[in-house]
Amino acid sequence: MYKEYSADFLSKVESTIEEFRRNTNKTLVAAFDADGTIWDADVADIAFDYQIENWDLDLPEKPLDYYAKLKEEKPVAAYLWLAQILKGRKLDEVLAKNKEAFENWEKLNNKIPVFPAQKKLIQFFQENDVEVFIVTASVKWSVHYGANLVNVPEDHILGVKTKIKDGIITDEQDGPVTYRPGKAEAIKEKLDGKELIFCAGNTIGDYELLKCSKGISLAVRAAAPTEELFETEEKLHQLAKEHNWDCHQFR
Repeated sequence: MYKEYSADFLSKVESTIEEFRRNTNKTLVAAFDADGTIWDADVADIAFDYQIENWDLDLPEKPLDYYAKLKEEKPVAAYLWLAQILKGRKLDEVLAKNKEAFENWEKLNNKIPVFPAQKKLIQFFQENDVEVFIVTASVKWSVHYGANLVNVPEDHILGVKTKIKDGIITDEQDGPVTYRPGKAEAIKEKLDGKELIFCAGNTIGDYELLKCSKGISLAVRAAAPTEELFETEEKLHQLAKEHNWDCHQFR
């Protein structure tokens, strides 16, 4: 169903790692966006839909409409809001309920559709001692389930979050909102002398992240012309061509 990477691209990845190893003793890092880049699903939507239906949260009358309007007008505020609505909940409870949400979703829709090429690439990086981070505009806690499918540890997920006090989620922003420049800011904060040699994303929201890479920048896409993501994936694809970045189409 999904196209694999070409032998030439995989060879380029391998040679990029080797080249950086020859020229630096720094730890090497690869960063991936999540939705549409590692898997063909929107985990934030899955988690939010489940919260609306099954959690007793203080939400507007039409939460989906409210979120859609806010996202269109003030995307940074919208992404932060998805974390803030969990104020007062125990983090452990939220993680358990998110797991429940994805397990229920999979019962109806099969497994979260991870792109096989990405799972293999992440594994290749890890086997070659390249640290892998997921950098997502989704709430960090909603990405734990998907990250586990590609063996990326929870402390290597950079997403939207609010501060935790005594195990309880607050509505106070914690770190950058990982949307557009916030993604670049978040990964740069984690580098601390490490070398970012690879970045992958699928939409214009990943543009600043891809610009951070000192090695390979990869724009991927899977949306059909009739699907919502097509336009924003096309925008990133065109910018990738202008920058002479690598591109890959999963289908």
